[in-house]
Amino acid sequence: MVEGIPVLSVASMNGVSAEELRLAIQETVQKQQAVVNGLLNNISELLLGYNALAPVNNLPSEILTTVFSYASDSASSVCIICISHVCRVWRAIALQTPALWTRICLNDPVAIEAFLERSKSLPVTVSFKTSHTPVKTSLQLVMSSAHRLRGLNVEILPNTTGMENVINRI
Repeated sequence: MVEGIPVLSVASMNGVSAEELRLAIQETVQKQQAVVNGLLNNISELLLGYNALAPVNNLPSEILTTVFSYASDSASSVCIICISHVCRVWRAIALQTPALWTRICLNDPVAIEAFLERSKSLPVTVSFKTSHTPVKTSLQLVMSSAHRLRGLNVEILPNTTGMENVINRI
């Protein structure tokens, strides 16, 4: 028995059909999963409280925003993505600051779309290198926000097939 939940054994199978045994095992697993989920929630809440006590989280959000802006000015959009994944507080600050998302240096159409949404209506600078066809989707996303473009740099690497048609449509 584990914390009030009986563990089934072969000895307890006398006169029990396989289906009944399967259902009993499934019920036991569900109960134990609920216990584990409860413990994981408790751990998550404890870690949240622990992180909230970190000295950096006592800084005003305006100061963190300023620090984050230095990372968003870097040549890679990965920095601001990493910052937004540090903790809940940093993520909330980053997501509430459209200016952090105005420099888009990514090839992934899903990421480009997220940056365009997060930057709200601010002007954006977009640059990416590619040698595969998702560039068409990426360019379509960027061109749907052409009125916001402050700069666009697309570098198409050699041996990219079918790119002539995409370039001619722009």
